[in-house]
Amino acid sequence: MKYLKKILKKILRYFDWKLIKIQKTQTSFVHQKPNIEEINCILDSNGILHLGAHRGKESVVYNWFNKQVLWIEANPVIFEDLNDNIKLYYKQNALNLLLGDKNLNDVDFFISNKDFSCSSIHDLSDEVKKGDLWKEHDVRMVDKIKLNMITLDNAVEKYNINLKNFDHWVVDLQGAEAQFLKGADKSIKYCKSMVIEISKKKFYSGNSANWIEIKKILKNKGFTNLEEPKTDHCDILFKKSIKWKKKILIYGITGQDGSYCANLFLKKKFVVHGISRKYKNWDKNLKFLNISNKVRVYKIDSKYRNLNNILKNNYKFIFYLGGQTSVIASYKKLEYETFDSQIFPLSIILDFIKNQKKPKSKFMFSSSSEIFGSQKKIKLNELSEKKPQSPYALSKFIGSEIIKSYREMFSLPVFSIIFFNHESLLRNKKFIFKKISNYLKQQDYSKKISVGNLNIIRDWGYSEEYMNILYKIMQNKKIEDYILATGHSIKLNEIIKLFFNKKKLNYKKYIKVDKKLFRKFDIKENYADISKLKKIIKVYPKKNFRDLINLFV
Repeated sequence: MKYLKKILKKILRYFDWKLIKIQKTQTSFVHQKPNIEEINCILDSNGILHLGAHRGKESVVYNWFNKQVLWIEANPVIFEDLNDNIKLYYKQNALNLLLGDKNLNDVDFFISNKDFSCSSIHDLSDEVKKGDLWKEHDVRMVDKIKLNMITLDNAVEKYNINLKNFDHWVVDLQGAEAQFLKGADKSIKYCKSMVIEISKKKFYSGNSANWIEIKKILKNKGFTNLEEPKTDHCDILFKKSIKWKKKILIYGITGQDGSYCANLFLKKKFVVHGISRKYKNWDKNLKFLNISNKVRVYKIDSKYRNLNNILKNNYKFIFYLGGQTSVIASYKKLEYETFDSQIFPLSIILDFIKNQKKPKSKFMFSSSSEIFGSQKKIKLNELSEKKPQSPYALSKFIGSEIIKSYREMFSLPVFSIIFFNHESLLRNKKFIFKKISNYLKQQDYSKKISVGNLNIIRDWGYSEEYMNILYKIMQNKKIEDYILATGHSIKLNEIIKLFFNKKKLNYKKYIKVDKKLFRKFDIKENYADISKLKKIIKVYPKKNFRDLINLFV
């Protein structure tokens, strides 16, 4: 084994690496493993300010996150080791500073055993010295040196530190945490999230890590603790509260409507987060709109296990624009892709809103005109009879009814938008507008294009315009369901005819009616009554099917 170690050392030395023996005692005093909320804070940050760096054992993890890191360590004995450990990471730098609440020279700094991991400006408390606390760790102070203390506010100015680059803080100063915060009065405005060590018992003589005091200081600075202490000595995550008006969540952000919704709210200066179930080519639409790097997208798994954690960001608006969207596919993927993708996450979100303290998130559920089914030639309004004729329509109907129940039972700001057909350049190629336009872009028309029932009558609108109207609905104080449509319906064969007319072609020569593309229990016609939208919101869509065709061809 010794021989192998020698060989390994030589190899590592050749590449400028070295083998370090880590003492077992170190494991008693390491920063606890980050939870999902802390990881999200790191991902959302510009960089990390780590105070009480020790040897920088988290440097590898920070490198994985590809973040800028500024380490600050007071103990000059181990500062050299810290620099050695981070030199491989070009985004990480370190300063040898003792931070506190004042600018003082010759301050006592106590050096501990346990690889110096408990070193502090405070001596150990009498309770620790007597063995009443930390007895199992055998912590002792073995030396005392003199250091100069500086506040973070002064250090920022003296060393030209740009704190905008370091907005996630890790504070581990062994009993001097509260003192540090008092010396960071101006600097803390740049901090968005903070992991700070706290104590519920007196481990150090100064007891400056007192939980109650730290919580009070940070609360006054606009921070909220995302967890409660589980032990007497532990790390607690705090996050700066963001004003509600600045933050939205879009469930289904990568789809047609979700992408346009994100783009609109970015223009309105909102912070936009989204949720996607897609893992293949998931950001295609966001890239098309040139906003993929301007939004935060969470990937959701099939069990929706991280949904509650995402919702804890306290969004002013939540848009439910996801789930399985195809009527035909709903017959093939009945359980999961249709009902589970619509109803299960919906129930999680509604329960979360119900349990929120005021203010509560305003929530919109995307329903569909498919819920009305086939009816006589009448204009459908919000109160019209519901006759769902497909698993997809049934899932939307059930979702709408759940929304209505939660609104009435718990007085929640939740409602449904009943969308009639709407298209855009972001539409999937399987939908009729995109299908026809892609066919017409070809040079060779020898092969006919397969279509379904040409006699269906629909109300077709423009997705981007619908999202603009949705924005105005969200601003309205009245919490009600609305139909969103143009108010003008047209037969599908007329739509196809207008498309081919653009190329001066007779559509009948190029299309083939395929019975396989007919829907089971197909809705023959629907007409929308948008009088409620006009009356309450005082707005209506101005683009119709002709404008859509001009957009595509």
